[in-house]
Order: sequence, then C-alpha cells, then structure tokens
Amino acid sequence: MRYLLLLFPLLLPAQGPISGVVIDSVTGAPVPKVSLQLSALSEPTPSQRHALTGASGEFHFAEVPGSAARYLLSVKKTGYLPGFYPGPGYFALFEIPPSGLAGLKIPLVPSSALSGVLVDHNGEPLEGKTVSATKQRTIAGQTIVTFSGPHGRTNDLGEFRIAGLSSGEYVLYADYGRRLLGTHTVQTGQTLEGIKAALPPPPIGFRASGKLSFVPARYSVGVSTIGPPSRGATVEADGSFTFTDVPPGHYSLVGNSGYAGNNTCEAGSVTISDADVTGVNLTPVPRFTLRGTIRLAEGAGALPASFTVVLSAPCAQRLEITTAADGTFTVPDFPQQRFKATVYPGAGLNLIEFRQSGQPVTTPDFAPEPLEILLDSRPAQISAQLEGATSPGGPMGVSVYLIPDQPTLPLEQIAMMNNQDPHTFPPTQRNVTLSRLLPGRYRLLAAEVPPNQGHLEEVLLLFPSLIQTITLAPGQNLEIKLPVITVAAMTAAGIELDR
Repeated sequence: MRYLLLLFPLLLPAQGPISGVVIDSVTGAPVPKVSLQLSALSEPTPSQRHALTGASGEFHFAEVPGSAARYLLSVKKTGYLPGFYPGPGYFALFEIPPSGLAGLKIPLVPSSALSGVLVDHNGEPLEGKTVSATKQRTIAGQTIVTFSGPHGRTNDLGEFRIAGLSSGEYVLYADYGRRLLGTHTVQTGQTLEGIKAALPPPPIGFRASGKLSFVPARYSVGVSTIGPPSRGATVEADGSFTFTDVPPGHYSLVGNSGYAGNNTCEAGSVTISDADVTGVNLTPVPRFTLRGTIRLAEGAGALPASFTVVLSAPCAQRLEITTAADGTFTVPDFPQQRFKATVYPGAGLNLIEFRQSGQPVTTPDFAPEPLEILLDSRPAQISAQLEGATSPGGPMGVSVYLIPDQPTLPLEQIAMMNNQDPHTFPPTQRNVTLSRLLPGRYRLLAAEVPPNQGHLEEVLLLFPSLIQTITLAPGQNLEIKLPVITVAAMTAAGIELDR
C-alpha cells in the first residue's frame, strides 16, 4: 500500500492591520503629514514599516512587519515633540492581536521655543556664540539637570532660536554651560520671543609675582587653582615669575624642574582678593622615603610575583614602581605632599582598600605616610529576584544599577559614572545575577528603562525607599529581593522619559 504525503506550509498567526488618527494634544485637531514608524522589536532582525497621515490625520498600516510579540509605534512632525503609542516615551511597547488594531488616537504635543538676542556687557550683539537651554528640576532641595536642549549659534545680529522644547522652566547658558544668561518659562506650544540675554563683563584679573629660592636651568613654575582654571608662567633667569590677569581666588603654586632627572620642586600658595600681590615666594618641598606594602586578604590565595603601582603628587608626576616579591615597595626622595596611588593588581585580583596607620582611607589623596594596599581574589555576586508589576505593554527591558556608595561625590557625577553600563535584562526575566563584582558598599536599584543621566539623578532622589544599600564581602553571593521602579511610577513622579 502506498501513501500520498501532502506537505503544506506552516501557517503562523498573522497580525492584523493598524489604523487610527494623530491629533494635536492642545486643540484636538487632526494633524496631517505626520511621519509614523512601526517597528517589530522582538524579531531576530528588527523590521519596520512607515506611513504618513492624510489630510484628516488618519493613518493605516495594511501590512504589519514580521510576527513579533511586541511593537513600537513612533510619530514625528516638525513643530511637535516626538510622540509614541501607547506612551509615554520610546520605552512603551504593545501587542497586536490577529484582528489588528483600529481607532487608535495618538496625541502630539506642540513643542516650545526660546528666541532672542545675545549681547555683551556693553549691549553689542555677539556673533557665533553657542546658546543652550537646560531644563532643571528641584527635588528634596537639590537642583538637577533633567534635559539639555539643542545648542544654537547666534547669527551676525546676535539672534538665536532654540526649538524642540517641552513646557517648563529653562536656564539659558552661553559657551556650553560656562556662562549663565537667565531663567525663562515656556508653556506648551509657546515661542517665547524677545529675550535679551547679556553676557556679564569679564572678571577683573590681577597680577601675582614672586620668586623661587633656587633656579636650575630651564625651570618653569605652574599654578594649580582651587576654583578658577589652572595657569602657567615661565621663571626668569633670576628665579622670578609673574602671573597676569588672575581672577580673585586661592591658588596653590608648584614649581617643577623643566627637565628629567632633577628633583627640585618648590611650592607655595597665594590668595588674591582685589589687588595685585607681590612677594609670593616658593620654598623647596621636603623629601622622604615612601614605603608601602601590598597584601592579600586572608583566604585569598598566594601573592603574585609583582604588581605595578602608579604614584603622583604635585611634585612627582606619574611614578610607576614595581613591588618586590613580598609585595613591599620603597620610593626614595618622594615629595612630602599628599599624593594619589593607583594599583594594577593583575587578572583575578580586586582592590579592597587602602590603609594608613592601620585605618582604611577613602580619599584618593593620601598623607605622606606608609601605605598599605589590600587585595582579594574572591569576587562577589548578587542574585536578585525582581519584584513589582510591569507597565501596560511591558517595557523594553529592566536595568539594574549597582552604584558605589560615595556620599562625598556630587549626585551628577555619580549619575554620569553609573549611567554608562547598567546591567540590562529582558522584561520577562525575574531572577537576575550580577557576577564578578568588587566587594564594597553599594546602592542597588532596578528600573524598567535605562534612565539617561538626568533621569537617573531624578530616580535616586524620588524613590529612596526603592533603593537598597548593600555591603558585599569578598566571595559573597548576596541573595536579595529587588523592587522594580516602573515606567508608570516614574511618569507619575514627573520624569519625562521621552526627553
């Protein structure tokens, strides 16, 4: 008996068409000629379809890309902020049933703008200056940047215009944030015109002059500043030097030899208030023998043959030393100044802490005392169970931030350091692992979206109860339940996720 085998292609359920209308969020009127992009994000290779609204703001996708489980629909038009369905922000995804979606109504928010003229302190227009708008927000008494608007350059009349802004209060800056021009508030869709921004007069500078006690050939002196930018000056044949146009402030002065092999270094300080200063004499910096030891924590294994340690001080720029077999190092003729130390422990080893006089030292600047460096070969690990409901449609992912607990650092710097490489997981994954971690004290948080720098600052200030402070010991596997900060919660707290 013979059998006839008929092979039919496997029919997968297809997504139906999508249609709707784009409207102005303020007037409710339909918006024509809006660009729409429908993206299938969970495909092996993301695919897209494009459409343009008609005269009545209507759109229609007859063919849905791919067979993805989740989609993103974004809309754009000049004069409006970027729009998304179902919103808010480009983090909102949705599913398309086989029957499709009809009657969607997508609001577009009219964008705002700031325009005016930039003049100098004498009222003369300034050409070619960069003007930027920065949106700020005060949370718990701390002002943070939530959005840095586009930069614009003034024309020959000093005119500028900054568009594409959401409503709110903005601070205008010139020269990439270095000069404050004032604060202005715009409403939705408003163009605030007639702003007259004036640069303040240049700071009054003074002269600071003095002398070195000893002048080898090709000697130079530099100034490191507490406040204003660093400056430099050349030492004359008689050892004298002069700094010109120095703003008021307190300065540390360091004179270094201009050629290798000469250890002569002199230091001093000067405070400039409202007049020229003379007689700023530098004196030689005393020298001593710096000693240090690198050791491994108990149970961390055997000490490798050698390590590289880099030391730097105002009178000693980047000294690379290699430890002895027992982990000790000696640096003769080292300047008796506060110094920085960086250790390169090699593969499989982590820096645990620095110690001086038997006590942990947290500052990167060390006193001129013997230094002990503690290493460990046992990395820590976090096994976290993510908790909390996800937002409608589901986010694009969950980002887990492990932030070193450094209360002495400004919040903005903490956000910049930790926004670069968060641990990101699929939205359906509820048990996550962070491995090969350095022991230490951290703040731990999970959010449905990867916040940008400003958003991370907002999250840290707005959700303190959802941020956990932990301490990781060498070799520890910390099991923890971690609540997820959702898109809905961040939006309700006023965080503009699409900015």
